[in-house]
Amino acid sequence: MPLAAVDGLYAVSLAFLVALVYLALVRLVDLNEKEPFWAISLAFVIGVAASVIFDVSVGSTGLALEPVWGPVVTEAVRFLAVGATVLALRAIGRVRGWSEVSGMLDGIVYGVSVGLGFAVGAVLVAELNGLGAIGASGGLSAVWPVLLLGLSQGVYGGIIGAGFGAAAERPGRGVATMSVIGAGVLAMMVHVAHDALGRGTSGAGNSVLRGRIALALPALAIAVLVVAAILRERRAIREQLPSERETGAIEDADLAALSGFFARRAAYARRFFGFDFDGWLDLRALHNRQVQLAITKARAARLSADDAAAARAEADRLRAAILELKLAARSETTAEVGA
Repeated sequence: MPLAAVDGLYAVSLAFLVALVYLALVRLVDLNEKEPFWAISLAFVIGVAASVIFDVSVGSTGLALEPVWGPVVTEAVRFLAVGATVLALRAIGRVRGWSEVSGMLDGIVYGVSVGLGFAVGAVLVAELNGLGAIGASGGLSAVWPVLLLGLSQGVYGGIIGAGFGAAAERPGRGVATMSVIGAGVLAMMVHVAHDALGRGTSGAGNSVLRGRIALALPALAIAVLVVAAILRERRAIREQLPSERETGAIEDADLAALSGFFARRAAYARRFFGFDFDGWLDLRALHNRQVQLAITKARAARLSADDAAAARAEADRLRAAILELKLAARSETTAEVGA
């Protein structure tokens, strides 16, 4: 096999290894309600596809030399990719009965996933064109620049995703439109500032440091938003789920697990290390639906009459799904006891 082909195959394999690392890390962000792996993967694939189409059709190498229009056009494409992801997830949500994008934290997770996919797509195109730095001779040390590239692309995507997630909390309002547009403009500004500081004239080391500072500030802002969203979800669990005891969607054991980080993980560990893998997956799915129910009920309380009615209907469908999961679990337990 020609050396160029070996380098290309190595680069593709390494890029997808980095992709798996990205997806695993992104899925750890939401401590209360894990986003489905299929949904995160969909966002990632859309990001990869958008990046590849963009690089092939426009040529990002030349565009990168443009100090303003390069970042602006790049973020416009990323904005469209995040928007396509949100639309796709909402379309799937209409079929399932509830949406996977119900708040800012969801938007951040999917926006970051699109951004990380964008980075992997750019690396793939560069490597297969012989312009990258991974290659068979690059070794594993070449992975670090790719991870840093993914961090920057993920931050830009997270900013855009935060706008779409905030809009999901206030559907049909002018503020929702402004949050989406504002997030896109903010991502462009951050990208321009990052590149401008990285092109400084007072030494390469100082330029790199300034560029990283320019990226660290919005990354810190996203981290603050993530923590605030997680705390808001915890409050929704405490306030919205106890009343669900009457419907049967919540039991005391569920509340105990959902109210504590370690209690919930201990419940998962008991099933996993007891080799009850089906039960482990079922319990995780049940808890995710219960947290979604809490978030949806909390959102309904903040909305206007029309929007609140739609949110309450979504809560009803989530409640039905929870009861179905509980019924299936009881049936399996009865069958096991009978056997």
